[in-house]
Amino acid sequence: IILSSEVYQSWDILPQLLDLEIHLLGPYLSAGSRSSIKISFVPVSSADTLDVEALFPPGTAFDRASISHAHRDPVDEEEGGGGGGADWGLSILASHTIAAKIAFTDMNLEPGRRVEITLENVKLASMGGQTIFTFTTYAGSDISMGNMRDEKVAF
Repeated sequence: IILSSEVYQSWDILPQLLDLEIHLLGPYLSAGSRSSIKISFVPVSSADTLDVEALFPPGTAFDRASISHAHRDPVDEEEGGGGGGADWGLSILASHTIAAKIAFTDMNLEPGRRVEITLENVKLASMGGQTIFTFTTYAGSDISMGNMRDEKVAF
């Protein structure tokens, strides 16, 4: 007797980004002001694009944000080894950066290799308080469900 011949896959389970940290750097820290933030994390999967969305409180905006610093840990002696670092050419994906969302492309994320991005001119929400973000990485620059790699939801 054959009880089953195949299994239906309902959805993919995505790994979570590791050691995710977000720091408000200033110089302005009050609600409604424009400030700088630092995002750092360790990817679990290889990916090319990072999408960041501020979920709450409403009013956080990345529309005028720019990258002031981008760093990832070195992997070998050619790239600085011994705890040094390497800047690289990631860029903001303008077509996916609107209001509370910003996307970075050309990231060449590698599993286990820490990434740090500092953004300036980020508009803080006018109600203040802790901001809740969702982070998702994608293979390639096509931000679609089929290309998702890692995520951290409501962080």
